[in-house]
Amino acid sequence: MDENARPTIDQTVYQRRYLELAVRYEDARSRLEQAEEQRKERRAQQEQIDSFLNTLKQNDSIQVDFNEELWYSVIDKFTVYSSEVVRFTFKDGSEIKITE
Repeated sequence: MDENARPTIDQTVYQRRYLELAVRYEDARSRLEQAEEQRKERRAQQEQIDSFLNTLKQNDSIQVDFNEELWYSVIDKFTVYSSEVVRFTFKDGSEIKITE
C-alpha cells in the first residue's frame, strides 16, 4: 500500500504485483491448511497406536485366546458380504479381505 501511495507508480504494475502476492498468499495458506490436517491425522494415528500398545502391555503373555479389549483396540469395523467373504478394517485404515 505504501507503494501505491506514491504518485509515480503505474497502477497496472501495482495491480499485477498485488495479484501475484495475493496468489502466493493463498497458495501458502492452502499448504498450511493441508499440513495442519496431516498433523491432526498423524496425531490421531499416534493415539490409536498408543492405545493399542497400552492394551498389549497389560497382557503378561502372548495372547492365544480371544481378547475382546484387544479386538476393540485394533479393529474399526468388519463387513460380512457373504458366508465366504469378510472384510476387516483396522483402525489405521488398512483392510484385509478374507475369502473362503
